[in-house]
Amino acid sequence: MFNEDLYKTIFTMPKNEIWLLVGNSADYTNRHEFIFDKLQHLINKNIKLITPLSYSFGDGNYRKKIIDLGYKLFGDKFNPLLEFLAYQDYLKILANIDIVIFAHERQEAFGNIIQLLGLGKKVYLSKNSPLWKHCSEAGIKLYDINNDINLTVNQSELEHNKKIIKECYTEENLKKQLFEIFYK
Repeated sequence: MFNEDLYKTIFTMPKNEIWLLVGNSADYTNRHEFIFDKLQHLINKNIKLITPLSYSFGDGNYRKKIIDLGYKLFGDKFNPLLEFLAYQDYLKILANIDIVIFAHERQEAFGNIIQLLGLGKKVYLSKNSPLWKHCSEAGIKLYDINNDINLTVNQSELEHNKKIIKECYTEENLKKQLFEIFYK
């Protein structure tokens, strides 16, 4: 469910760079190395890579590998999130993201994706993700992770996505869907 009211109290921060959200956890299914490779052509651009690595299913080796690789490839443009943040602090980060890059090939990060689309962010996903099909069928414009990643945004597409999210992911629709699941 998209909660627009929640974001009405969150202000964006002044920033000098384009913020890219890379993955949502320290799990290998994020395919960080693949994404980092796709981002190499942007190394001389004014970007900041926000990479959540505080949430993990593994033993920490993958997380350490991604931290080391991120700093090696991107230096101070790489900003791993290594500690769990207070919910409001995480929402402030999401509000300031410009481009989202998730390379999962399974259903993952759906809550984040809906929130970010509702905020008008450009979202790259894998066409192999079930979320690609779900969002595309709803009329949401997504960008294929297998294509070149670029920093340009089409504001009318982002506004179109925001409209769909605000119409589809309401409390009323959630109640209707739950009723159909449990009472039909």
